[in-house]
Amino acid sequence: MRITFLVDNLPHPTLPLLTEHGLSMYIDQITPNSSLLTPNSILCDMGASGAYIKNAKALGIDLNACHWAFLSHAHADHTGGLGKWIAQYGHIPVYASHRIATDEYFSSRPKRVEGRKSKVESQCKVTDESFNRVIDESYNCLIDEPLTIQRERSEQINDSTSKRERSNLRYIGADLNLFHGHTPWFKPIEQNTWFTPHIALVHPSCNLYPKPLGNKYLTVVEGQKSKVASQRFNDSAIQPERSENDPFLHEIALCFVTPKGLVIVSCCSHHGALNTIASCMEFTGCNALHAYMGGLHFVDSEEVIKETTDFINEWLRLYPNAQLYTGHCTCAKAAALLQEHLPHCQLFYTGFQLVID
Repeated sequence: MRITFLVDNLPHPTLPLLTEHGLSMYIDQITPNSSLLTPNSILCDMGASGAYIKNAKALGIDLNACHWAFLSHAHADHTGGLGKWIAQYGHIPVYASHRIATDEYFSSRPKRVEGRKSKVESQCKVTDESFNRVIDESYNCLIDEPLTIQRERSEQINDSTSKRERSNLRYIGADLNLFHGHTPWFKPIEQNTWFTPHIALVHPSCNLYPKPLGNKYLTVVEGQKSKVASQRFNDSAIQPERSENDPFLHEIALCFVTPKGLVIVSCCSHHGALNTIASCMEFTGCNALHAYMGGLHFVDSEEVIKETTDFINEWLRLYPNAQLYTGHCTCAKAAALLQEHLPHCQLFYTGFQLVID
């Protein structure tokens, strides 16, 4: 199969593609010599805006060829381009957790960079010499704070308290208005599902390994506890006292069973990559991992070195020969450690393309 990263935090080193804090992948050539009845192209996530559509055209990819689209979870840096998709490709089904259409998702992470301009709708062209500098700058931009909705206040939260301060929540979920009325394009997923004999959609449920520390900033208000739809996007509609720690029941991994083992796409790995892998293995019955791709949600913090080091040790113990492709919500410190200590780790970026046998 071939995977093309239509948009990511990092720019392409030479091509003038749009870059944003978001992620979108186009997966094709899944089944050689497939028939018309065998899905052979999938769009996985839609970034924070319509940048992925423009980049696809620039890369010569016809999104009309998609058999179906998939949203890995509700956050707006992965669902922000949904409205653009519906407007142009509304005839193509979109699979996602049923919770993406009902629940409200928030972040309490404070703004860390003042005055940073959005790279959405701007062209980023860099030389090879400046690529490392751009990597550092891009990875140090806000995590779990989609650039298209960064209007948050900048008060600090007190991480030392056992109960997180929630008076400063920012909405980071999907645009729920898109799910009102007649939505034949939306195909809600409520349980682990075999889409084909070799492609599965898996809700991670394993809890053997630690989950990303960055999850502590993320909360959810379940649909039955939220305000009426017309008020959802007003600041006054946010009810901090009703938000709860997000257990990420809306996160789904895309899993391919290949002769060499599982190929897993988990765009932000909020359950933890190791938990996600274990869940996919349990559901599919395949205990070999060939490749894993997606952000690891290792956000820049005082604990990220230990968090990443612990992950590296477990990865080498469990999957020493598996390929790891990461980016997006994997901060610069974590990315550097991963590349230094994992022999089969590679960072992706906007326009990056790889072929997995």
